[in-house]
Amino acid sequence: MSTNNQEQEIDLGKLFKSIGTFFNSFVNTIFDFIFFLRKKIIIILALLIIGIVSAYLLDGKKRYEHELSVIPNFGSNEYLYKRIDEINTKLREKDPDFFKKLGIEDYKNILSIEVEAYPGIFGFINGGEEDNNFKMIELMAEDGDMDKILSSDLT
Repeated sequence: MSTNNQEQEIDLGKLFKSIGTFFNSFVNTIFDFIFFLRKKIIIILALLIIGIVSAYLLDGKKRYEHELSVIPNFGSNEYLYKRIDEINTKLREKDPDFFKKLGIEDYKNILSIEVEAYPGIFGFINGGEEDNNFKMIELMAEDGDMDKILSSDLT
């Protein structure tokens, strides 16, 4: 048999006393926090108001810009420009019925819609007979910058 025959006992009184001490210190900490808030309530409210006002002023109204690429079919460029002009006119007039027909409920946040043409040079190059259009673009690009040539209205 072993010589170390001590029994491991737990004193429940000490255990409950340590648990009680823990809960007392927890409750005291909560009350200390409440008293701290009560003493510093004016400073906390002032900081809160300053934070809200500065966030509103610094953030302001955000503007978002969305870009959408549209490729008109069968020469419908003119129709596209007319529809965009009509939508911009209705935006200026603030016509709610028009936008409800389109399914847009919150049209008041839309400032404007713009259409900007970008060069569709590939259709022009591929549309020519016997590579005449490609040779013409090649000749134009020899003397100048290709980006300027592609974005010019003349091209």
